[in-house]
Amino acid sequence: MEKGKNIVTSNNVTCSGGYRMKNHEAIDRSKIRILLCDTNAESCEEVSTLLCECSYQVTSVWIATEVIGVLNSEGPHVDMILAEVGLLVADDAWMLKFIMGDKELQHIPVISKYISTSILGRAVKRTKLIKLNS
Repeated sequence: MEKGKNIVTSNNVTCSGGYRMKNHEAIDRSKIRILLCDTNAESCEEVSTLLCECSYQVTSVWIATEVIGVLNSEGPHVDMILAEVGLLVADDAWMLKFIMGDKELQHIPVISKYISTSILGRAVKRTKLIKLNS
């Protein structure tokens, strides 16, 4: 993707601020806010640089507790969370519980590459439990 280009969607999409887009309307990438969470500072910086070069707004955090701080201050305005799986399932999946337990944050997609099926399985089980207890 070239810098400054728009993304064209084929479905209805709701962006931060509640703006609902119509079919095939272009999304201005400079308005998409991504929360990038990675304990590896070097990797986090590389991914952040790539996303910024594609015109996305990126907030990067390296420590799990910073995730909560950012979500408390910017939460409803974050369009997507890209997170290292270790942060998602660390300490009994408290980050997932926090997101799923807050009605203003539940709409935010959380994207992560899983390391192993056992870690993914634990995260899915915990997420299901969170939803059932909500």
